[in-house]
Amino acid sequence: DDSCASDTPVLFALGSILDPINLAHYDGPISVWGSGWRGVELPASLLDKVTFHAVRGPHTQAALTRAGVANAAGLPLGDPAFLMPWLFPKLRRIRATQSAARGPHSTHGKRLLMPHFLAQNVTQPRQVGCDARLNPHVAQRYGRWDPTAPSVDRVSSRILKAGFLLTGAMHGAIVAQAFDVPWAMWRSCGLDCPAKWTELGQFLGISIEGVENAEQGLDWWQSVGRLARVPNMTPVVAALPVRNQAIDKLLSEMTKEAPPARHPTHS
Repeated sequence: DDSCASDTPVLFALGSILDPINLAHYDGPISVWGSGWRGVELPASLLDKVTFHAVRGPHTQAALTRAGVANAAGLPLGDPAFLMPWLFPKLRRIRATQSAARGPHSTHGKRLLMPHFLAQNVTQPRQVGCDARLNPHVAQRYGRWDPTAPSVDRVSSRILKAGFLLTGAMHGAIVAQAFDVPWAMWRSCGLDCPAKWTELGQFLGISIEGVENAEQGLDWWQSVGRLARVPNMTPVVAALPVRNQAIDKLLSEMTKEAPPARHPTHS
């Protein structure tokens, strides 16, 4: 849509959208707070209009360093979706109720299959050991795209109530991880952007290996996935390009709860 290309300031806050095509699409100044690259090297000529405040993980950081971004090494790391437990207290209560009933990291409950939203010819959940399929589309408050899709709140609630999530959508995995719901990466039906999954693993301190079905996924979770830890996200919030009372309150709450920072291993 050519109407999007203008000199209007743009904020990139989620998604694997740091690539030459997306960066070239916008003429105006771009602020990046938490987005990540797609595994394609970034031309330095496209980065003059970009100000980086935080990026998704160490691989994005390394790509920016190679592209000559001066402050890349000092950028806070983390996908903003990891902030959901602090941003949505209702979801925290839902997960706390589930954890109290089943115990933390319990795999009892429905096994959900969440394909990537671009996946085609998706197999039936039962064929991969799951009980139900979770629609990866979500309704937008503005715009006309897929208006009948469930809300973000509804999709997130279903993940939090599940016993296990087999997902081809990385943000499904991030929501699950943020709330301690067992999950595994589903590599079937076309895996979108392997680079983002590798980076997520680096950020969490684990190696993410794709699986074919829920049984394999549960084995991976028990041996590898449950060891994942989300580093302190307070520096990401502090790096927001805007500040107000709500953000200051969020930082105060996170500082009280945040564990000691654990820096991801770079490779």
